[in-house]
Amino acid sequence: MTSMTISFATRLAGHSLAALTLTLTLAASQSPQLRIYQIDVEQADAALIVSPNMNTLVIDTGLGNGRAQRIKALMDKLGITKIDHLVTSHYHDDHYGGVPGFVTSQSVNVVKAYDRGAKDHFKSEKTNSPAYQAYQTSLGHRATALKPGDTIDVDPTMTVTCIASSGAAIGEQNPSLVSEF
Repeated sequence: MTSMTISFATRLAGHSLAALTLTLTLAASQSPQLRIYQIDVEQADAALIVSPNMNTLVIDTGLGNGRAQRIKALMDKLGITKIDHLVTSHYHDDHYGGVPGFVTSQSVNVVKAYDRGAKDHFKSEKTNSPAYQAYQTSLGHRATALKPGDTIDVDPTMTVTCIASSGAAIGEQNPSLVSEF
């Protein structure tokens, strides 16, 4: 097995917070290549991961439909018609703001969605913002909350493991939920 780690982090209140860290595990005998595309969505990072069996994982969509169109353009170029797994790393609108346009105006079929969960713990103006409400309406309401140790079976040759989310990490004795976005 071959493993690699991908981390999507942000800075909150002057402290570094790994909002979501994933470990990809691939079967060594698989001959087609794993492809990882870093997509310029300006204010944040987005990634399109294409497994050796052509299954897909998108991490974050950028701020607004215009940024998410860049992901869709790459999908079109690669002949990808759906997203098997979409992960929203955290609740800053420059990471989830493209979701509504991605799934509605661009008609991208997202099979499974994931985010950091614990939405009820976030009592701020951000949870009442139009961008957050649009995310919740279009996809967030059906997203599975990822916790450290959870896995996403992208395909038979590739597993993604969440090693950190919402301020907690695998093996941490007394994790505390991070209440910021």
